[in-house]
Amino acid sequence: MRSRSRLLIALSALFGAIVGPPTSGDGQEATVRSMVFENASVIDMTQEKTPELASVWVRDGQIEAIGSLDGLRIPAETPRIDASGKYLMPGLSDSHVHLFDPNDLPIYLAHGITSVLNMSGAALQLDLRNQVETGELAGPTIYTTGPQLKIGAQPLVDFERLVDTPEAAERLVAFQAQAGYDFIKVWGAVSPEIYRAIMTAADRHDIRVTGHIPRDVGLEAVLESGQSSIAHVEEFFNKVFDRQTDETAIPAAAETTQRAGIPVITTLVTYEAIAGSIAEDPSPLLQREARQLLDPVRQLLWEPGYNRFRTEGRLGRDALYRQRLEFKQRIARGLHEAGVPLVAGSDAGELPGLVPGADLHRELALLEQAGLSRFEVLQTATTNAGIFLSMETSFGTIEVGGRADLLLLDANPLDDLDHLRRVAGVVASGRWHTMDDIELMLEAVREINLRTGRFADVLLEEGIDAAETYVDRLDGDGPPFGETPALFLAFMLAEQRDMEGALRVIQLVGQAAPESYLPPYMIGVALLGAGQIDSGRAALKQALRLEPSHDGAKALLEEIGGG
Repeated sequence: MRSRSRLLIALSALFGAIVGPPTSGDGQEATVRSMVFENASVIDMTQEKTPELASVWVRDGQIEAIGSLDGLRIPAETPRIDASGKYLMPGLSDSHVHLFDPNDLPIYLAHGITSVLNMSGAALQLDLRNQVETGELAGPTIYTTGPQLKIGAQPLVDFERLVDTPEAAERLVAFQAQAGYDFIKVWGAVSPEIYRAIMTAADRHDIRVTGHIPRDVGLEAVLESGQSSIAHVEEFFNKVFDRQTDETAIPAAAETTQRAGIPVITTLVTYEAIAGSIAEDPSPLLQREARQLLDPVRQLLWEPGYNRFRTEGRLGRDALYRQRLEFKQRIARGLHEAGVPLVAGSDAGELPGLVPGADLHRELALLEQAGLSRFEVLQTATTNAGIFLSMETSFGTIEVGGRADLLLLDANPLDDLDHLRRVAGVVASGRWHTMDDIELMLEAVREINLRTGRFADVLLEEGIDAAETYVDRLDGDGPPFGETPALFLAFMLAEQRDMEGALRVIQLVGQAAPESYLPPYMIGVALLGAGQIDSGRAALKQALRLEPSHDGAKALLEEIGGG
């Protein structure tokens, strides 16, 4: 077995072969489709009322007309969709996700989700956002924060940045605004001085801030600062109520928040996932049917031996966490009753116990249990989300001139929220996808998941040498694994202090995805950490060639004098 230092030297010598020049698609923008939904029962979400029978004309991504459509000059080639007996409503939004893998995009569509807010972004998410916008990828409209601004951020993690001085806050906010992120995401442990610097810089650069309530800053200062939203109901429980289940404290906090006029993102289902993870018997969690939608590596992260919630000293405390979840539901109800806009979010993406798409539905069920009416629950994922997320194009209702994000259902969700799962098709940014279309996308996801599962099995059961041999022997018909799941495997090995295996997995990812900046960036960080400055500099420069705007690579190069 090679030592870590020898491996790093070998990686230094081999680095030029790990990555190649970037590749691109055909560069042609997909045509935004037009269509007519005929005779649908329309739930327009503008006000609570019985669904009205109408037809809806979508042209060039916008809702052109609603009603009988008689006498309108609709082009003859416009597809007409028979929506008789079906219900047409605005598409759903999940306003708190962690989107690392493009294979999650069809999973969101399959659950009627047409917009997401990614809460920890980097160049990867900007690329995904652009590919969805042009139609190169099918998926929900993506809004994204930049890398999370944190105290104690890890350089190897591309989706967070260290903010330890006011000067760093100004630099990072300026970069993220210029790069085109939709929000700044602030973590909960920053000091009042750094928090003020973030907010001042965000105001100067005209970019909104979302995130936590820093404990040393406090709720009132956050609300007075101009922060655009609070990322979790849990923040009230942890920071405002200091983890005390005192219902008498809810009205004052709710009224204070209402006066500030900002929304709160819910993420109640996160605590439910934690409770299921730390139960002595985790089988109900492990047997969830929706879990099969995940790639094999994230499925593995649910298992008792890998689930980080179980290894953090919480095992067997699930009853406490369920009690706390009930209290958070009471907080959500109190905020709602005070007039605070609630916006639905699931926190799905990487956390054990959570499934993209499926757990927004579970989030809505928890809000109904908290005491909101079904219409009010639907508002949290449609109207409220559209107001919160939209800067230029309106969505979240079915109104003339709005963005055509639509969900066609086989049954009325106002009768039962479970009917949201009976998806007949979705329109995401004007593009119509039947469930047959989406199922074809999911089949491609299942195929890459099979390959990833075989690779993971060999790696974890037989070791990195066998995994490399396995990849070498593949016939080349498709990638040997999904890029993001393989990088998760590398992190898992690193956490087990198998740095050699971790770095060699990253090398394999670079060989399989030569257009990706992540492998050279991660290897560059590892080389610098081992004192291999020249080799680390070369790796980071390669990452910049692949992703010229990468601020993390630029900052590290400046630090070591790499230019």
